[in-house]
Amino acid sequence: AKGGFASVPVVVAAWFYRIPVLIHESDVAPGLANQIMSRIAKRIALSFQGSIDFFPERKIFISGNPIRKELAEGSREKAIQAFSLNPAKKTILVIGGSQGAHVINSAIIGLLPKIMQKYQLIHITGKKEYEAVVANAAKQGYKAGRDSFFPCPFLREELGNAFSAADIVISRAGANALTEIAANAKPSIVIPISGSANNHQEQNAFMFSQAGAAVILEQNNLGENILLGKIEEILNNKEIAFELSERVKKFYNPQAAELIAQEIIKLAG
Repeated sequence: AKGGFASVPVVVAAWFYRIPVLIHESDVAPGLANQIMSRIAKRIALSFQGSIDFFPERKIFISGNPIRKELAEGSREKAIQAFSLNPAKKTILVIGGSQGAHVINSAIIGLLPKIMQKYQLIHITGKKEYEAVVANAAKQGYKAGRDSFFPCPFLREELGNAFSAADIVISRAGANALTEIAANAKPSIVIPISGSANNHQEQNAFMFSQAGAAVILEQNNLGENILLGKIEEILNNKEIAFELSERVKKFYNPQAAELIAQEIIKLAG
């Protein structure tokens, strides 16, 4: 079970029938469902070391967060072709999450004239935000797919390639997004959702900040000068970019899925 509330009755039923349970916690701070299910679970897989204090020590193991293999095996050359990128320009990848992130999208669109003077942008807007982002960009003279501006509602097959081409990633602080950044060893600016359930995004971001693995900005502190200043500081300082890339690597375990599978097999006996 992964921690969604829909899994709670299934886990309770498993306990009733004496079927062993393994749960996986993606975030640093566990949600209520996993806190409840941890009492029943035989084994608890954790994505991050920072979660160990929330669960009984005898049950836990650090697996990491499993992601699709191809997300860590992208091709910069394929991204250049797919997005018509200029190989001579540095690339910014913005990830607003599956539903988009209005605050991040608005901040980026407000910076378009300054960003486009030097860089190119792959902007994953989310389905709900896509049309508004494209329309607002057009008002400033930037057409989708041209002028180094490449917005899209979501990416699936091309996401690994987009990561490979990116010189910096701007993202929310969901566990999957952070793991994808770590898997690709990319310098990043992370903007957690304020007031997310159990403050899980803020907790995730704090852990990355403590490790020096990302630059963290609060979403109510996305002033034009602050965000652009951080983007340029990373893109124009090779030492800072290198340090962020090196430090973030430790948050990705390519064997995560195998470790979880091995524990499942052991429980199945």
